[in-house]
Amino acid sequence: EQICDNVTIMRTGAVVYHGSIAELRRRAPDPAHRLQTSDDTGAFALAAGRDGLAVTRDDAGLAVRGSQGALDAYVGALVRSGIAPRALSLDEAPLESLFFLLTESTPDSPPSALSDSGAAR
Repeated sequence: EQICDNVTIMRTGAVVYHGSIAELRRRAPDPAHRLQTSDDTGAFALAAGRDGLAVTRDDAGLAVRGSQGALDAYVGALVRSGIAPRALSLDEAPLESLFFLLTESTPDSPPSALSDSGAAR
């Protein structure tokens, strides 16, 4: 990832992606953001039912996945409800994670939508 600009990813002998790493990242699912607040329990409850947002909770706080607009609206709702965001960081998926999204599938389940629809087979 640090020494190349373009990649070709294959699955069972077929090209599932060929192009730039930047384009591969653009096609990837929304990255997760790590969020810690003054009230993680309340923040988790506030996330329920929000369109375009998926929030999970673990010992390190909350993992928030969604579009930038959905994340912005959620953080705004936290502040309006009196819950203070204390830390928000982007957990960018490394190239290896994107590789596995493209290559791990079952015969009944085609590779992820990340694959290049115009790729040579």
